[in-house]
Amino acid sequence: MAHEPTPAAIRILEALAEYQYLNASLVEMLGIATKRTARDKLFPPLLGRGLVACRKFGFVHGRGSIEHLYGLTAAGARFVADMRGDDPDGIPIPRDLQIMRQDHDHRMALILFHVRLAQWIEAIDGRLIAFDRYFGRVPTPEPHRRGLVSATTIFHRDGKLTPDAIAKFEAAGSMRLVAVEIHHNDRTGRIAADWHYADDTPAPMFKMPAEAA
Repeated sequence: MAHEPTPAAIRILEALAEYQYLNASLVEMLGIATKRTARDKLFPPLLGRGLVACRKFGFVHGRGSIEHLYGLTAAGARFVADMRGDDPDGIPIPRDLQIMRQDHDHRMALILFHVRLAQWIEAIDGRLIAFDRYFGRVPTPEPHRRGLVSATTIFHRDGKLTPDAIAKFEAAGSMRLVAVEIHHNDRTGRIAADWHYADDTPAPMFKMPAEAA
C-alpha cells in the first residue's frame, strides 16, 4: 500500500499547482527542502505514485547537466484539489513536459521571476492575485472565432500582444497590473514598439534579461 506523501512532498505538490514547473533548485529556493533532498527523497515517491511527471534533459554539450523538470499529472492535480476542496480543472497541468531545451530556459527564467515576485510581495505584506503565463491556454475572446489563445494575450485596437506573463497584485495599498517580458538581449526593439502601439492597454511592461531573472 502506498504511503501518503510527507508534509514536504505535499508542499511540493502545492508549489507545482502554483508555479506549474519546478526543479530541485526551485524547491530549495522555496524553503521546502534542500536540492539534494528534493531530488533524491521527495520527487521519487511522487513519481512512483503518478502524482508528478518528469522531463530529463541530461548532459547538454557546451552547457553541462540540466536539472530534471517536474510538473503535476492529472492525478496530482486531483490530489491537490481534494486537499483544498477545489475543482481540479482550476489547477494547471503541463500539456507536454517534452519541451525543447531553449524553451526550458525561457520558461524556467519566467518561473524564477514568479517565485521571486511572490516572495517580495509576501515580504511587504502584499497579495499576489494572479500570474498568467504565456504557455497557458484559454478560449479566444474574439467573436466568430474558435480555438485557444495564450492566457496572456492582450487584444487592442491595432491587433494583439502576448507578453510572457501578466501579474496582478496588491502592494502598498494599491492594485497593480503589469506585463512581464523575459528577453535574451534580443527582440527588445520589437517588444518596445509593440507596446507603444498598445498604449490603450492598462499594463506597463517589465523587460528583464533572462540571466538576471
